Amino acid sequence: MARFGVSSLFICILWILLIQVELMHITGIHSLTNPCRSSLGLQWIRAPHSCRRYIICVGGQPIRMPSCQETHVWSVMGRNCVPKWSRWDDCTRAKPKSTPMTRRAAPERNVTQPLDLEVHVQTDIEKSRDEIFPAHTTHSTAVHPLKTTALSLPRVPTRIRPPKRTQQDIERVENIKRAFPNHPCSFQGTETLIAHAEKCQIYYNCTLPTSLAEWRYTEPLTQECVYPQVFSITERQCMDYDLVDCGYRKVFKNPCEYRENTCRTAHCRPCHIRYGNCEGKKDGFHAFPGKEWTPEYMVCREERNVQQLRCRDPRPIFSPEMFQCEHLKNVPKHFGGLRPVCDGRIDGYYPDESGRCDIYFECSQSKFLQYKKCAGDKLYSPAQARCTSEDVEPPCGNLTNRICENLPDGYYADPYGRCPLYMHCINNLLLGYLKCPFGSYNPYTERCETSASSPKPCGNQPNPCQYKTDGVYADLGNNCVASFTCRKRFMIKIRKCRAGQVYNELTGRCGDVNNTPVPCGLAPSCHGKIDGNYPSTLKGCQYFYVCKRQRFIKYEKCGWDKGGFYFNPESKKCDFPMNICGACGTKLSTRW
Repeated sequence: MARFGVSSLFICILWILLIQVELMHITGIHSLTNPCRSSLGLQWIRAPHSCRRYIICVGGQPIRMPSCQETHVWSVMGRNCVPKWSRWDDCTRAKPKSTPMTRRAAPERNVTQPLDLEVHVQTDIEKSRDEIFPAHTTHSTAVHPLKTTALSLPRVPTRIRPPKRTQQDIERVENIKRAFPNHPCSFQGTETLIAHAEKCQIYYNCTLPTSLAEWRYTEPLTQECVYPQVFSITERQCMDYDLVDCGYRKVFKNPCEYRENTCRTAHCRPCHIRYGNCEGKKDGFHAFPGKEWTPEYMVCREERNVQQLRCRDPRPIFSPEMFQCEHLKNVPKHFGGLRPVCDGRIDGYYPDESGRCDIYFECSQSKFLQYKKCAGDKLYSPAQARCTSEDVEPPCGNLTNRICENLPDGYYADPYGRCPLYMHCINNLLLGYLKCPFGSYNPYTERCETSASSPKPCGNQPNPCQYKTDGVYADLGNNCVASFTCRKRFMIKIRKCRAGQVYNELTGRCGDVNNTPVPCGLAPSCHGKIDGNYPSTLKGCQYFYVCKRQRFIKYEKCGWDKGGFYFNPESKKCDFPMNICGACGTKLSTRW
């Protein structure tokens, strides 16, 4: 029996040892080497003897998690399985050699255990941060001066102690719990800067007073990075957006999406006036939205407004066409510059508007292409549309080319489209050219003006002569109460008729509306009719009108001297009623 009792005791001891080994295999952690440093909160810790394994500490108790795949390791800073030897790998390439150290596990005995310095240092820092958000490693210098922790891995003789919660920390957390229950700051210990769960540029500052009136309108205890910076989870500070991985947190590219850039008080200029939006724009210089052709422009990078600038002399205006600051000579006139406008011109070459005799420019599809310069001593001839060594048109030369022929005395806009110039004609001869001291010559008012009421290309009004030959035409857009003169496809003159009259293109004069053919008057149309006389039923049986070359010529009235008192539509002559059928005569028709 004694031997049987000894054997039974031996078997029991063996079973106890086997169970203990199995439990150690399941947890992977010896009770004397429990890596959990605190019973508060939730921590992620890498296993002491494996880069692929990690442990989650809940209430101070370790929970072994599945290992990372063979090509990955657990990143303490990244809180995730990351590729081995990648820039997030803080175990394989940064792990120093372990140093045997003596650790007091219990007062009654000493146990010698190898200590992984890198693991312990990282663990303590992780604990001090008390973070539960996924982290991302960055390599940069912070732009926004928030406090950060410098990490070093010295060979230390003792384990780094985690920071303890002070009485001030406890009071701060309790105060937050009373003011804002379930606030993220109420679950933190020593950590004071926490990333926002949704917006990457927002973070919680747990040290801010809970009594601020601002928390009535904004999320309590939140602060915002300066645009375009965002908050880094790993560095606990605001940094450049290209140095931070925001992960699931939303990133805003428009500066007006940042809370600090919006208006909070009266008499505040709206954000879109103060800051330009680069969303949808390529990297580089862009005109400030809503302020095109002004000195203001912005620099876009990755759809963010990284800088706002102003052009200065000698290039004071930013061109949204060339994406650079330009001289006034390259800025369109209707934006305050000197560059000619090609809207209202047909394709071709035109003389310089400012009076430079050897300079000309090219227009194509109503767009300005470029300036050009004549070679040598040649001058540009607008009539010939080329550079020449011979005499040219005024004011650069004396070649008039009968430019005032068939023009009544008066002032006329330049027939070559030079907006500041106008000419004076007397007795069909050119008396001289004049130049506006400012703006352009307006043929409507016959004055130099800076308004846009002139016809194109000198103003914004349509150019009715753009596709017409030289001549005088009725102003159909103004109900024919005026006429305009075309030369070289530019409108050089407009004349108004007297009250009650319209312009008659057949006679070249203003006249009665009843004697003016359509579309300006009420006279009948001669379109498709052969030359001759036709009855005017609207005016009465005594009247007829004359057509020649399919144009209305005039009305005439029958009388004794013309052969009769009524017009006979059959003979197309004046006759007596007894010889006229229908309403105007008494003759009976023989047609059945």
